[in-house]
Amino acid sequence: MLASGLESPRLRYRPLADEDLAEFHALVVDPHIRRYMMDGEILALGWARSVVEASRALFAERQVGLWLVRAPESQRAIGFCGFHVFDAPDPEPQILYAFTQAHTGRGYATEATRALLDRVGRLGWSRVVSAVDEPNTASIRVLRKFGFEQLSVFPGAFGRVLHFGLSLPSGAR
Repeated sequence: MLASGLESPRLRYRPLADEDLAEFHALVVDPHIRRYMMDGEILALGWARSVVEASRALFAERQVGLWLVRAPESQRAIGFCGFHVFDAPDPEPQILYAFTQAHTGRGYATEATRALLDRVGRLGWSRVVSAVDEPNTASIRVLRKFGFEQLSVFPGAFGRVLHFGLSLPSGAR
């Protein structure tokens, strides 16, 4: 297993760290990524710094957080994936992933999700949750591919947000 604890056939993962702040911030202000994340807002560097700190704390507490994602042909991050704790609708870390537009449609979200689910399965998690804006049909397809079921709906910046959950097999390690 890699030191980051996350691996997949085509992608390279690096836990989000202080030295990644500028690269991570560039991703979260990318128009394609903001299309369904960050409520469409252009967030300040200070916000990105707080996410890096929250990710580091989540790694210390739960052995998961956010990873920058690189493809073999790319020196720069093509996206990020992992787990983040949001205020609503669930206090558990939520699985998430985002890729630049040039790197969508290649199965990277599916590959990253598989790696993330394998990781938490090895950690003994029994449940994974996620929230997706209803217009983000591509992400909904990825979640459903893995068996996520819709748990609830709540209002969001882009309309309805669908809250999903997946029960992991016991002893998934």
